[in-house]
Amino acid sequence: MNEESIIKIRKIIADKFNLEIDEVTMDKNLEFDFGADSLDLYEILVDIENTFDMKFSDEEYENVKSINDIVKVIENKKQI
Repeated sequence: MNEESIIKIRKIIADKFNLEIDEVTMDKNLEFDFGADSLDLYEILVDIENTFDMKFSDEEYENVKSINDIVKVIENKKQI
């Protein structure tokens, strides 16, 4: 995934939690590092779906825990 796309993902998350984009790194866990609850995760993933014109499956929704997980899902979908 290109750097511009990763920055878009990081910005969505930073905006959600009122953080600086530099605080949102690939290894951060959305729940443990940012205090995201299930509604926060849902809203983040919907924003990402709209940004990248794609959909997460129910299983992907349940398994996404980090920014890196989000990137992997998007990369896998681009290969299909």
